[in-house]
Amino acid sequence: MKLPTAIKIPKFVKLLILGLIIVGFLSRLLGAFIDPDMWWHIKLGGDIINGQWVNTLTFTCTDYIWINHSWLSDVLIYQINTLLGFQGLAIFFALIFSGGILFSLLSLKLVLKQYKIKNSVLSTLLYIAFFTLLLSSFIAIRPQVFTFLFFNALIFFLLKFYYAKSVRFISLIPFSLFFILWVNLHGGFVIGIVLTGIFITAIFFEFLFKLFNRQQEEAKLLLSKIKYLFVFIIIFLISSLINPFGLDLWKEIFTLVLGSNNANFITEWKSINIKDSYGLFYFMLFVGTLLLQIVNKSSNLLRLLMVVGLGLLSLYSIRYILPVSGIVLLVLFIEANILFEWLLNKILTKDKDILRLLAILKYVLVITIALVSAMSGYIGIAFFTTLNNTNEAADLLYPTKAKDFLEENKDEYSNLRFYNTYVWGGYLEYTLPDYKWIIDGRMPEWHCKGMVRSSIMLDYIEVEDLGSNWNLVLEKQNISGLIIKTNSILYNVINTSSNWNKVYTDETATIFIRN
Repeated sequence: MKLPTAIKIPKFVKLLILGLIIVGFLSRLLGAFIDPDMWWHIKLGGDIINGQWVNTLTFTCTDYIWINHSWLSDVLIYQINTLLGFQGLAIFFALIFSGGILFSLLSLKLVLKQYKIKNSVLSTLLYIAFFTLLLSSFIAIRPQVFTFLFFNALIFFLLKFYYAKSVRFISLIPFSLFFILWVNLHGGFVIGIVLTGIFITAIFFEFLFKLFNRQQEEAKLLLSKIKYLFVFIIIFLISSLINPFGLDLWKEIFTLVLGSNNANFITEWKSINIKDSYGLFYFMLFVGTLLLQIVNKSSNLLRLLMVVGLGLLSLYSIRYILPVSGIVLLVLFIEANILFEWLLNKILTKDKDILRLLAILKYVLVITIALVSAMSGYIGIAFFTTLNNTNEAADLLYPTKAKDFLEENKDEYSNLRFYNTYVWGGYLEYTLPDYKWIIDGRMPEWHCKGMVRSSIMLDYIEVEDLGSNWNLVLEKQNISGLIIKTNSILYNVINTSSNWNKVYTDETATIFIRN
């Protein structure tokens, strides 16, 4: 997407401006949201190092054998936090995010090269800007970020294989070794197998087309690629068994993906909501990508299958936007560059007034991107500076003052069983390990029975939503303490009950003890 230039600017000035804009966007990645699950990831990482693999964090489901599909991530998170603290974790995950964006940029450059289009500086800046906006809801210290990195790396690797004039089996080996690492870092490795299957499907149809048109040499090359990719998937599947849980890892992943509790109760597992500004933004990008593929005659089956096959998955569940955003943006910018190149060569270059207008618009765009970059960098760095203190960072979302109260009164209350607000579970387990908590973010799909309903998550929901048996759940679970959100519906009911005594309250959390 090469635009005309109206003003001559020294090269070193251009490079300086480009560098500052990119640094601004990448600095946004330092603003790691304190994910509710981060706390139990740290706690479990320490437990795993000490040889503890069973659930010791809650008093419920203690006999449930949980398959930790991100166990290696937990160990890494624990070690980095121990050595470098939250700021070290933020830097580490910002680098992982940056690696994923870099691989996606390399994929864009690779595909545009096939169409003899140079990926311009403006296109690169826009790409990074859109990526930063898309990632804004996912910037966090969380194992899913490893899937973002490996998925975008796999796209680049498969595209290189797809466009190769000749193929060798040895070229599959390096990424196969990385796949073993991916398997143990996060269960999202399954999406890599799906992506490889999409490439096989697209190449197969191209093979049939070449065969039908009697292009024997091209058909022979495509057939070799299909064979090698099938071997690649077999290696993937074998590699997926190289983990501490063996085949049970797959059972855990299918339980998470197909279970109803995540989809019903956890926002991240629900479908996107176009009434929400972020959901509308992503949906418009997705639809725009499809429309450009229809408009462009040069669109190919592979890109269409990637957008439809994986893009629809991201509409079905917000959780999949993180890895799939790389597909949607990649195809969107490929199609946009192709269309703009055609317009520039066939139509726009014939009108000097339009060329002058384009030159002005280019600078307006760069200035706008620079301003957005500066704001993004400020947000990231401002949040990053709060991460040097655990309490300062946690104050934003968690019951830090109530936690201090319980810590000061450990002798009196630590032997009680506590009902806790779901999103606080990991934080409370991390900061108050001597206490007994009912639930945390690992447990929505755990198949351990509740005392009243069919699972511990449904027992929790029964109380949280004040179902007909909410009081029975507290009695059956032998709950003697509550730490819940102040002024919530549950708080209003408990606060008027003679069975409970309020021992602490602030603007965030209230602690009740049974009389």
